[in-house]
Amino acid sequence: MSIKKYLSPREVADEFNISIHTLRKWRSDGRGPVAIKVGQIKDNKRSGSIRYDRAELEKLFNQGVMSYAR
Repeated sequence: MSIKKYLSPREVADEFNISIHTLRKWRSDGRGPVAIKVGQIKDNKRSGSIRYDRAELEKLFNQGVMSYAR
């Protein structure tokens, strides 16, 4: 099994025990892990999928900002 480099909000929520609502709020406030949008159609802000870089998430985990689910 390979480890994914980018995770969806659901995968982040499950692995790091953070609600999707919290991730959405952090994105809105410009806080938390950096999110990227992939597959966005030009001139359509609502298209595309949000992804998080696993390396960034693990860095925040190691700094004590996030914790793994138990």
